[in-house]
Amino acid sequence: MPRHAIGLGREEGGLILDGDPKAFKLSLEKFTRRYIKDSERRREIVNRITKHPFVRMSERETFFRDEKIKRYKNAKEVLDQLIVKLEREEVRQIVPSSVTAQRYIAPGKLKKHGVELILLSENQLLISLERHPHGGKPPFIRQYWAYDSKELTLTMVPYAEKITPIGNKDGWKVSIGNGRCEQMANVNEDSFYKMLKKELSPKASKNFQKEFNVVIRGDSVSLLEQIPKEVSNFCKTWAGIDLIEREKQARLELEKIAFEKFGEDTRPPAIYLDPESISAISAVHMSN
Repeated sequence: MPRHAIGLGREEGGLILDGDPKAFKLSLEKFTRRYIKDSERRREIVNRITKHPFVRMSERETFFRDEKIKRYKNAKEVLDQLIVKLEREEVRQIVPSSVTAQRYIAPGKLKKHGVELILLSENQLLISLERHPHGGKPPFIRQYWAYDSKELTLTMVPYAEKITPIGNKDGWKVSIGNGRCEQMANVNEDSFYKMLKKELSPKASKNFQKEFNVVIRGDSVSLLEQIPKEVSNFCKTWAGIDLIEREKQARLELEKIAFEKFGEDTRPPAIYLDPESISAISAVHMSN
């Protein structure tokens, strides 16, 4: 099957279709024909693939993704400037005296996976990143830092989340400190490729990635969306911004625009959880 122009990108734990959904479905039918001869069974599998939460095929999803990318790019520009200034030692890092470990950020840490960011204002950036105080072994912590490009200061928020992974099977991380659950991007992805292996062939997942030109867009950092109350309270004092309320209103405004453009959202939820995942999460919460 020739390589076609339908681009798929991983975003929020799902693949977002940039091309024509009808063309994608037609390509899927050709792809599944290699593994399944029965036409009725083939249509069933194609239907399951297109309706799986990992595949996001709607203008509405593309609209939200594009808005998110715009915000991310603006924040990333400030982050890139910060990295350069840190390398030149032009930024003063401010750390609470009570913190005894993981006190400062080396520029290279801001280029690695697990970095999330959001603009508070044109010159103020909130950064979240994972730190591994035990040499890569859990529990990890998630630190928050506030950067002011005018003052050239990088201030550690006096709050950190302890994060303990629940194995590697279900792809969830749980913050033991405040009970907030954080979905990992591979929840839907694992479920999707397991389905391809089971219903088509063990090699089907790799062939799908190759032939449908699946790529991971962006780099190792992403937009900060889950904001702890303690961090939002810090932002009120530090920047005069109620971040949780601002983001809530921004989301409502986007929902309003999306409804006017595309009507009601009829897609299934973007989060897929199997019973084992739910049981594992419940067990952790019950133990606290």
